[in-house]
Amino acid sequence: MWIDEYNRLMFKPINNHAETIHAVNIKNQNMPDIVYKYRAVTPHTINALENGFLIASSPSNLNDPNEGRMFIDYKNRWKLIYQGFINTFYEKTGFRIAVEINEYEERDGFILRLLESLSIPEEHYAAWIRIWKFTDKLLQDKLKEYQNDLIEINDELHRICSFSEIRNSTLLWAHYADQSKGFCIGYNFKELKNDLTELLLPVRYSDSLIEVDDTFFEGQDINKSFLINSLTLKSSDWQYEKEWRLLLLAEKSEKMQRVQLPVPKEIILGLNITSENQARLIDIANTNNIICHKVEKGSNSFQFKFEKLN
Repeated sequence: MWIDEYNRLMFKPINNHAETIHAVNIKNQNMPDIVYKYRAVTPHTINALENGFLIASSPSNLNDPNEGRMFIDYKNRWKLIYQGFINTFYEKTGFRIAVEINEYEERDGFILRLLESLSIPEEHYAAWIRIWKFTDKLLQDKLKEYQNDLIEINDELHRICSFSEIRNSTLLWAHYADQSKGFCIGYNFKELKNDLTELLLPVRYSDSLIEVDDTFFEGQDINKSFLINSLTLKSSDWQYEKEWRLLLLAEKSEKMQRVQLPVPKEIILGLNITSENQARLIDIANTNNIICHKVEKGSNSFQFKFEKLN
């Protein structure tokens, strides 16, 4: 599938500019012609539609508590941590600990070899191991704190506006359009060929979080692809949404920011919309030369039909 190739090229541990460009081209070629924003009818959503904008929110304002999460697997990091300890020990004391960490070695086995190399009497091993384990606990707690820091970094840097590539999902109409009493707006980012086209990214779905590894830092800076990756990967539980999202850099510290959008291609009215709201939205559609449809029940299936109203 194209999304697998996009993922492979876009989020490689070591960024390659040519491959990143190729990934963006793959994404743009496979972008849906129209993506949809499901909405309840409120004064805010009507105002936004009339004035051509949507609101992008910080990740923490969205309905998925796992937005932007990454994890650091301590079991895969302890060798680096202890290698750092050995290096620091040498810098502080001038004494080189002549113990190499074997590739497949477990932590406790390494600690015993380290104690032997330092000529620690065997009767003191238990005390030393307790110190190491205490240090381990501190390090693991620190890593958990850092994982939370990464979420806060994403929250400070990014704003998200979500869309779906489908317009006929009963779940999306129920969850995001006020039990089908709302409406749905269709936008064509593909034809724009501008910054918004580049910033509209597909969401991928997985059962595993992204692991922070040795390529997370580029010198003193964070490798930005990790942040983008974490904000475009969600649990498989959300797969039914078939989401695409605008991923924007935060302009201010506020949790929400306005995004000016092109004129929609269509407005779709929910199955249970009130006659008053229907009339108002049809009027907005006619004023702006937007196609307007109304959801209808399928005659012999659960699939919705769409009746053109203008």
